[in-house]
Amino acid sequence: MKHATGKFLTLIRHGAAAYSGGVAGDRGRALTESGVQEVRKSADFLRKVWQNQGIPVPDLIYASPARRTLETGNVLSSCGLFTMDILVEEALLYSAFSADEVIRLVCSTDDSLQHLVLIGHNPLISSTAYAVNPGQSSFFCTAGCCTFVFKGLDWISCGSEIPEKSFYFNVK
Repeated sequence: MKHATGKFLTLIRHGAAAYSGGVAGDRGRALTESGVQEVRKSADFLRKVWQNQGIPVPDLIYASPARRTLETGNVLSSCGLFTMDILVEEALLYSAFSADEVIRLVCSTDDSLQHLVLIGHNPLISSTAYAVNPGQSSFFCTAGCCTFVFKGLDWISCGSEIPEKSFYFNVK
């Protein structure tokens, strides 16, 4: 299938995590076994959407530096969605206070990249999805995800353009 044109933004909330990160605190919270299973279900959903819509594999993945988001990236990689060499830890996805900060990150992405993935936490991931597509309810349960399809050929337009298509999935 021919790849679609435009820009593609995928948002993913990490899978269910242990209540405590022990000495490492919140950043050290690991995925639970049920969290791993949730992420696998989301991977199946994303694979089908990307294949059916001609969406190319991701060029770049930004993940919060928290253990549970990095483990979510590992699970998605083990499911064949991307390779870990394109995953970059992005502190903003752990520390940002608003969706506007995340949208500025998206808009600053190199235009040579076509598909950007963000792996993060609530409420930031859900509020970012709502900011990108305010006409759609977008509360993400653990491992919830969505992919937005934009017509524009540059990332800066994604900050003001309503997506042409959007595909949402919540495991629960």
